[in-house]
Amino acid sequence: MTYTEQEDIMGHRGSPEQEHSGDGDAPSLDTEKHKNNGSMASDDRYLQHRRLTDFREPYRIPHKYIARCKGLTVEDDLAETPLIAFVNARSGGRAGAMIARVLQRAIGNTQVFDVTENRPDVVLRELWDSLERYAEQNDADAWYIKRHLRILVAGGDGTVTWVLGTIATLGLTPCPPVAIMPLGTGNDLSINLGWGNKFKESWIKYSNIYTTLLQYKDADQQSVDYWSMYATAPDGSYYDTVPHAVQRDPDNPSAIKANFWNYFSVGLDAEAAYDFHTLREQHPSMARSRMMNQAWYSVFTCSTGWFCGVKPLHRFASLRIKKTASSDWTEVPVPSSVRALVALNVLTYGGGRDIWGLDNEKHLAKKDLQPPFYNDGLIEIVGFKDGWHTAMVMGEVNSSSLHAKRIAQCNAVEITLSVPARHESMKKYLYMQMDGEPWKQRVPARTSSSSSEQQFTVVIEHGGTSSMLINRKHAIGGPKVQSLVHRTH
Repeated sequence: MTYTEQEDIMGHRGSPEQEHSGDGDAPSLDTEKHKNNGSMASDDRYLQHRRLTDFREPYRIPHKYIARCKGLTVEDDLAETPLIAFVNARSGGRAGAMIARVLQRAIGNTQVFDVTENRPDVVLRELWDSLERYAEQNDADAWYIKRHLRILVAGGDGTVTWVLGTIATLGLTPCPPVAIMPLGTGNDLSINLGWGNKFKESWIKYSNIYTTLLQYKDADQQSVDYWSMYATAPDGSYYDTVPHAVQRDPDNPSAIKANFWNYFSVGLDAEAAYDFHTLREQHPSMARSRMMNQAWYSVFTCSTGWFCGVKPLHRFASLRIKKTASSDWTEVPVPSSVRALVALNVLTYGGGRDIWGLDNEKHLAKKDLQPPFYNDGLIEIVGFKDGWHTAMVMGEVNSSSLHAKRIAQCNAVEITLSVPARHESMKKYLYMQMDGEPWKQRVPARTSSSSSEQQFTVVIEHGGTSSMLINRKHAIGGPKVQSLVHRTH
């Protein structure tokens, strides 16, 4: 980053050390103040900390000593809204590293963590252990921070759900609410909560950073459902590769499990996502911006067989649902025209597309459906048909009446998969994705002599709720986003 760029963003010139570090390289975020034989000025680690921390730190006098000099009665030095930030410095091209630097200056180096260097599970476990240790010693500040802590995540859907999953796994109580600064391609959770569909550099310019941070302070808390996915295969050899968000079950080698907040899908849409993911991994320079990424998605969508040559999904998949947690499984036919199934939690898909048809809900009651919401304990099952139907839905052509095929609305869903083949030794694959993380999944070959155990089964059940922050007062987006943010159930 040049001096001119640094001055424009931060309002002052950066140090030569920062300029020479390179625009794409995020600075190390784990440096902390450290004394060296009582002489901090000679300590290189402390000097690095001073360069990376917020403006006031080298000059700061604790509030309790100086507040009365201006007639202030508040002598508490504790922040009104304690905030930590997780930043994926590799997301959004150069934006991730730039955001990391700006937030370090704005809220302090020790409160900003690059997830490529500091895993959220390690950070949050250590922070919570520290707060609980001090709270047990009747430290009122520790109790206050636990009750009021907010978390900002700057990254794509994968980074956001990584932090949300960590909070759920650790069982943090009270659950700290999470806000989003979107750096990904889809950003559907961010859109639904009013934080925008893409990052804008103006948010972190010197003249705007105060207002940007104030939005995270003023945002309302909102619960959001998450769903557990548990899949079983005939044996463990069926898992060639799975995304980092998907875990092997240590108690069952033939099973994998994960949580998702946006959607799970199987079929051609996941294949297009997989092709794009492979391109991005092998040729990062070809996927450097959100616009370029969406263009590649369009290319792969057209080349995966939507328009010709692909058999409908009902040849491979069967579907069962539970309306409520206590009800029995009910078989639901997969429509013969459907080539991709999507289990949808949020109200949009694929970067803000309305595939449910939120503006066309007049006849829902006749179909035993209700207007969806992301914390109603229900998940919507929809299907994409052929290429023309999918193109018009994703292009939002006549969105008031055209939408994906509504198949079911339920509390749990079971998808059973197998592929017709001449003999069981043949390897067959289908494509899956979860919150934008795609993978190529081997499924059993089905012959006339196959047993019922030779199948791949995905069970999706309600996993719980996450506490998030919704930007109702200053929702970022047009009328459609305003409608999403103020939607109730």
